[in-house]
Amino acid sequence: MQYSTHTLPDHSPVEPPDRRLCPVCYGTGYVIPPATKDDPFPRATACPISCSLDALSKKMIDNSNLPPLWTTTLTQCKWPTRTLSSLATEINNTITQGNLQGLHVLQGPSGTGKTFLMQAAVYTAAKLGLRAYYTQMPEHMAIMRNWDDGPANKRHADLINNARVIALDEIDKHGSTDFVHEARTNLIHALYDSTQPYAQPTKLILIASNRPIEDERQHIRSRLLPATTRIEGRDIRQKNQKNQQMPNMQEEFARTSTIPY
Repeated sequence: MQYSTHTLPDHSPVEPPDRRLCPVCYGTGYVIPPATKDDPFPRATACPISCSLDALSKKMIDNSNLPPLWTTTLTQCKWPTRTLSSLATEINNTITQGNLQGLHVLQGPSGTGKTFLMQAAVYTAAKLGLRAYYTQMPEHMAIMRNWDDGPANKRHADLINNARVIALDEIDKHGSTDFVHEARTNLIHALYDSTQPYAQPTKLILIASNRPIEDERQHIRSRLLPATTRIEGRDIRQKNQKNQQMPNMQEEFARTSTIPY
C-alpha cells in the first residue's frame, strides 16, 4: 500500500536539527492513506515504517553502556585539537551515511579526549537507532573471569557479537596471566575481523589505549598499528588553578568557546 506524505496539520513537528526524520511521516508518527472513490476521507493511521524511531533510539541508548545522562553527539562538540576534530567528522560521516565499516585506534595520554570521542560516537549511532556498545577492557575481563551465563553476561556477549558500532576503551589496562592474554587477544582479533570486507555485516570499531601500540605483541601490533591515530594534548581533567575543581568532561567539550590547551 502506498501512503501519502501529507501529515495532520495539528501534528506538524518542530524538529531539532540533528534529529533523524521518517521519510513517510516526517516524525509525526501518523500517515494519511490516499483518498479513493470508496473512501474519499481516509483516517490517519500509525506510520508503518519508523513511527517508533524515538522508542528504538531510547532502547539503543539504554543498552549502549554509556554513562547516565549522556546527551552529547559528535557534532555538538567544539573539539580542542584538529586531530580530534577531523577524526570526529570522519567517524560521524561513517555513521550517518550507514557505511559501518572501519577500525580507528586512538592512542595518547590520559585526558586528551579519547574516551569522550568514543562515547560521543556510540551515542550518535544509538540515537540513530543503531546497535552500539561502549565497554572497557577491565570490564570485559571481569565478566570473562566470572562468567556464569547470567543475564548481564549474556547481554554483554550479545552486544559484542551483534553491535554495529563498538568502542573498546583502556585496552592497555589488563593483567599478565595466560588467561588474560588469551581472552584479550581473542577479543581484539574478533573485532578486527569484523571490520574486514568479508564480514557480514561489517562493523565500525573504535579502540583506545594510553600505552603506545608499538609496545603490544606482534600479532596485535600488526593489526592495530596501521589504523592508529596519535592524540596529543594536555590532560583536560587536571585541576583548574583558579577554582581547584575538576571540570566536567562533557561540559568542557560541549562549550562553544575554545578549550585552552
